Amino acid sequence: MTRTMINLYTTPVNMDSIDSLFQSIKATDSPVATIRWRISSNDVMCGSTLAWTNGILDYSETQTFTVLNLRSTRLEHTQLTYLTHALRTNKTLTTLNVSSNQIEDENAVQLADLLKNSMTLTELHLQRNAIGDIGAKHLSHALEINTTLTTLNIRSNRIGTMGIKYIVDALKHNKSLNNLNVAQNQIGDLGVQYLANLIEYNTTLTRFNLADNKCDGCTIMKTIATLNDNTITFLNIGSHDIKDRGVQFLVDALRNNTNITSIYLDRNHINSSGAQYLADLLKTNKTLKTLNLHKNHIGNEGVQYLANALEQNTNLTRLDLSYNDIGNEGAEYLINALRNQKTMEKIYLAGNPMSKYMAVSTSIVMPKIRSGVHMIIRSEKLGDEEAKYLSNVLIYAKALRHLDLGANEIGDEGAKYVANFLQNNTTLHTVNLELRSVLNVETTIIHDELRTVFGDEAPSYRTIARWAQWFREGREEIEDEE
Repeated sequence: MTRTMINLYTTPVNMDSIDSLFQSIKATDSPVATIRWRISSNDVMCGSTLAWTNGILDYSETQTFTVLNLRSTRLEHTQLTYLTHALRTNKTLTTLNVSSNQIEDENAVQLADLLKNSMTLTELHLQRNAIGDIGAKHLSHALEINTTLTTLNIRSNRIGTMGIKYIVDALKHNKSLNNLNVAQNQIGDLGVQYLANLIEYNTTLTRFNLADNKCDGCTIMKTIATLNDNTITFLNIGSHDIKDRGVQFLVDALRNNTNITSIYLDRNHINSSGAQYLADLLKTNKTLKTLNLHKNHIGNEGVQYLANALEQNTNLTRLDLSYNDIGNEGAEYLINALRNQKTMEKIYLAGNPMSKYMAVSTSIVMPKIRSGVHMIIRSEKLGDEEAKYLSNVLIYAKALRHLDLGANEIGDEGAKYVANFLQNNTTLHTVNLELRSVLNVETTIIHDELRTVFGDEAPSYRTIARWAQWFREGREEIEDEE
């Protein structure tokens, strides 16, 4: 059967015409392949209009239409009413995104009605709207009936304690939802206690985001205490000032937990003592893969605890330590721990008062990086001491083929360290140093060092003399001019 596309790109269409279009789509046997649209604000001349541009409304060869993305499209009340009415009988929609549309409580009624009637919707994204407690109540009635929804994102709305109570009461009966995001609302201490009860007894919820709400660290601790034997795998409790004491609660709750894989504790005023608690957890935990400690106060002492734990941990793959007052001393703890570590893929160190070369060195020794074939560390003002340190670290880059240290400030002593590294390296194919030392070192010494490293493949004495002269004249490349 021939695929068909309806393209109404930026075409103003009045409501009666759109209704006729949808009715014809439902009645026809011809499959609509794609309709591209965006709902815009009212047109002065045409009244309430729809401008169809850049969204997603896809029908496949078998008339399957699964994703509708209307994010940031300035949906108005009448337009949302029409949209939800048109989708009530749809039997294929799985994802609806109406985030960032200033949807208020009265509009939530239409969305709740859609949720009650849909037999296929699995994801509903309502983040960054203006839904309050009354809107949450409407949604909760739908959640009691709906049996298909797995993801509900109501982040960045105006839902408070009563609103979250409505949702919690509904989810006690819901057996399908596994991803709940209520971050950046107005949930207070009592609301968090409601959520704690939900987490304790719900058997399907796996991802839970409570970050940045209006509740204190003590209340969050009570929520944490329910995590021991439940099904949660993703937990975000950032921006709640839980401090070191809260971390202790978390660690105690997770000692026997075998489900949690990701924990976000960013912006919680965690110090070195909290890092020590987390280090104790990392030594024994077998499931945690992501730990986010962004913008805390871990410091060098805290990193030492974590580094010691990483030597024993065989599961963690991502660790965010950005903006944590970590200096060169802390970076060195990490480097020493990572030399023989097998699983770490990424450590985030931005915003720390450490030297650039120390941050680079930390990256070099990580398992995923050490297997890389290209390494570029240009224009970082690396001097002789940095070259010495890098040379000691680069031995862990087992698969390195190309090394670029150009445009730095490496002098004679630094060049010797690099040369010693090269003598023992068997994988490098190309090295770009552009060393300042070439300006002052005799051609014979340079030639002898290159012969030691590259043997018969080293450039001739005459070639090296020509290159050295070019560098003295200000050249930065050694390709022959044509």
